[in-house]
Amino acid sequence: MPKSMGMAVAVPATLAVIAVGGAGFGAYMYNERNLALEELARQSALSGSIAALETEVAGLTSQVKAAESQLAERRSQLEAAQAELATVEAEHERLSSELAPMREEIASFDSRRAEAEQGTTKAIEDFKAADARLKELTGREDTLRATVSKLAGEVQDLDRRMEGLRSESGALVAAAQSAARQRTDLQGMVETLAQLLASRSEELVQLERRIGEQDLKVPTEGPAPLAAAAGAGAQAAPEPASEEAPPASDEAEEAGEPEVPAEEVDEPEAQAEEVDASEDAAAAPTDAAPEEAAAGEAAEAEDAAPAEAPAEEDPAAETAEAPQPAPAAEVGELRAGTYGIGPLFATFVPDGTFTMRNVELDTSVTGQWEAVNGLLTLSDPEGGSGSSSFPMVCRLVKEAQALKLAVADQGNCPLAGMDITRR
Repeated sequence: MPKSMGMAVAVPATLAVIAVGGAGFGAYMYNERNLALEELARQSALSGSIAALETEVAGLTSQVKAAESQLAERRSQLEAAQAELATVEAEHERLSSELAPMREEIASFDSRRAEAEQGTTKAIEDFKAADARLKELTGREDTLRATVSKLAGEVQDLDRRMEGLRSESGALVAAAQSAARQRTDLQGMVETLAQLLASRSEELVQLERRIGEQDLKVPTEGPAPLAAAAGAGAQAAPEPASEEAPPASDEAEEAGEPEVPAEEVDEPEAQAEEVDASEDAAAAPTDAAPEEAAAGEAAEAEDAAPAEAPAEEDPAAETAEAPQPAPAAEVGELRAGTYGIGPLFATFVPDGTFTMRNVELDTSVTGQWEAVNGLLTLSDPEGGSGSSSFPMVCRLVKEAQALKLAVADQGNCPLAGMDITRR
């Protein structure tokens, strides 16, 4: 751009010089004409040849005219050059005004380049620091990976122990439920035995009263009546003894031991309240029933028939008073969706797959699920650290408004006892 500007300025300057030279030349010729005229006048005045001078004047005049035409041409060229010079000066000023911000921009480029160089230097230093930090973090990452691997092994060990504890817990829950059912049954048996003992005590009092009355009425005619009574009692005794063992035992006690202290009446009740000893207390009188019944009925032959009637009625009474079994738990139903099971979040998909995540251990496992006839089956586990507990089979039990998992008849259910809540 500066070179083109120099060319633009140089051309008008040259034209100006040429115009000035032409003007000077015209002035010079005009001056020469004047001098020539003066000389002609002087020569004419003096003594010269006018014709020659006129001829010379004519030549000079033609030269002057030519010079004047050249001068006019040079003046027009000068005016054009001046106009062009003005245009060039205006262009120069315009270019100078445009050049000023460019120079400022170049200066700003220089300052920005310096700043960029400083930024580059700082970026290099930051990169070196980041590289050192990265190496440090890489070392820490290796250490953390080793720690994580160690913790993962410990977690797997804890998972195995947890699965074992859950299995033991499920077994203990099942055993506790079974013991509770047995305790309920035994308590019912104890109540039945207590009621039966009370009725037998009342019958014993009546029997003692009747025996006392018969002792006063029967004459002492020797052993024959006693033998006949013993035979009749022996024929009547097997039927009630075979139907119900505890009533035969009570009849034997009524016949063989007329006087029963109150302490002996209360003793079976105290023994029946103990769950582990109640079955033995109920079985012991049953084993001793035949011998005591035979002895008692042989001694009291006449009262054998009346004593059999209450014995035959006792099984019906025991059946009516026996505790009814607890109603079966309502079977629950599980549909596809997301559920919370203790610390677990389980998502059951309609296509038969599930995803289970432990929010405490931050582990997850996927597999297949199926809920049929109140049984939830989880199988084919993938991932996670507690896959040793699969396949998992749990009963779905509905209690009030809650859905629970319980131990099934077959299979493993470490989640037994936990509520399953829809999310």
